[in-house]
Amino acid sequence: MRAPLWALTLVAAVALCVACRAQGTTAPLVEDGYGGEYCQPTAGTVRLTYGAGMPENTSDSPVRVTGVELTHAVGMELVGAKLMQVPAHGPGEAIGALGGWPPDFEGDRRLEADFDAAPPLDGAVIPPSRTEIPHFVVGIRATPGGHAGPVKVTYTSEGDEFTWTGRLTYRAAGAGGC
Repeated sequence: MRAPLWALTLVAAVALCVACRAQGTTAPLVEDGYGGEYCQPTAGTVRLTYGAGMPENTSDSPVRVTGVELTHAVGMELVGAKLMQVPAHGPGEAIGALGGWPPDFEGDRRLEADFDAAPPLDGAVIPPSRTEIPHFVVGIRATPGGHAGPVKVTYTSEGDEFTWTGRLTYRAAGAGGC
């Protein structure tokens, strides 16, 4: 039995609509100009803290982080990730590279308090970036010669799934240094 022409037309129209929506959806998390490599000399296995990126949520809807991954890891392992916030119009501080996880803030009690209050990145909700910009901070266990990166974050917004991939890589130099 053949399906009526109207039923085939309806199925084709729905499929086309779904395909157009998938192709026309813009990823909400966008980052400009933040990239490079962090390298820290290590004498043995250590824990390190790195800023992993500062993508802005350019949409009008919140996003929910559903996964955090350290890509291309050799001699490095993700041991934690947090969502800190930096004022969109300054002043504010972002974390670059620090020893330890949790990091040693060398007496900066305000930054330490901000870190302690920050939620885990996995599961965090990121509102649209109007007054604050999200700052992804990761903890990595590293052995000399280890390298990894960038960090990949999966998230959802309005029922769609997206992936944000940072532009920073990480290296734990051995005896040869950075």
